This record gives sequence, structure tokens and C-alpha cells, in this order.
Amino acid sequence: MGKLRFLLALWLAKLSVPALKITRHNGTDFPGSLALKLCPDFLRYVGKPGTIIAVTGTNGKTTVSNLLTDILEADGKKVLSNRSGSNITSGISTALLRGCDLLGRAKSYDMAVLEVDEAGQRPHLPLCEAGLCGGHQSDTGLHHAQRTPRLHCGYPDPEYPADGDHDP
Repeated sequence: MGKLRFLLALWLAKLSVPALKITRHNGTDFPGSLALKLCPDFLRYVGKPGTIIAVTGTNGKTTVSNLLTDILEADGKKVLSNRSGSNITSGISTALLRGCDLLGRAKSYDMAVLEVDEAGQRPHLPLCEAGLCGGHQSDTGLHHAQRTPRLHCGYPDPEYPADGDHDP
């Protein structure tokens, strides 16, 4: 029943995108909200690029994630991102559903750069639980206020702790 429920949620959410455009709405949050309402495990089923970079912090997330996306695209990478800044779970779900086909498989993106709001995500992002963090689920400080944007890649690097407390 889970996969069927996911497909129904995916199709209805994808159909809501052109409907929102017709009514002159951006649709940065609603399709993901609809998908999550119909299938709470939507993020577990939706296809994701192999590498995901999450940008978190209190200020500057949109700027950093958009700059990073621009740099990667200039390097020839095909990057999935939530450029609009819709950085809560429903907005990220919207970005991911736009980046998949009608069966929920990820399109041919090299990676994703996602701006992620850390507020209220305790102790780990639901995104990590859904496999968006590549199994790297150490305590990254996402549950408390941060003053500067931080990058969290889909894999751990022993030289540079995920919490950003190091001198490069």
C-alpha cells in the first residue's frame, strides 16, 4: 500500500504545479505539502540524486545555496535545488518531486543543493531519516540557532567535522 500511496501523492502533487501556475501562484510549498499530507513517507520513496548538499544556518542560506548551485552549474554539473528558498520539509519535497519522473525516480541530476531550515528539526532532520543525508546522521547542531550558513554533505569527512568547528 505504501508505494501505491506514494505514487498517488506524487501524481497529484505534480498535477498541482501547472494548476498553481494557471492561478499565478509560484507553487514552491503547496505541491510538497500535498504530497506529504497524502503520503507521510513521501521523502523515503522519492528518488534523490546520489550527492546531496544541505545548506543550513540562521542567515545567508539562500545566498550560499544559490551561489553554490551557480558555481556547480558553471562547472557543467546538473544540479537540483530549491532556489526559491522554500526550505522547510514541504518545500524540499516540492523540489524533489520536480526532480523526479512519474514513477518517482530521480532524473539525471548529478547532485542536489538544498537550503534547509534547521528550526524545529530535532534531533536530526526528517530528511536524514529519509536518506537525504547519505547515512551521515551525526549531531550537526541543526537543532539550535546558528549564525552562519553551514554545508552538510551527504558523506562524512574525518578531517572536517560536520559541525563546522574547525580551522580550514
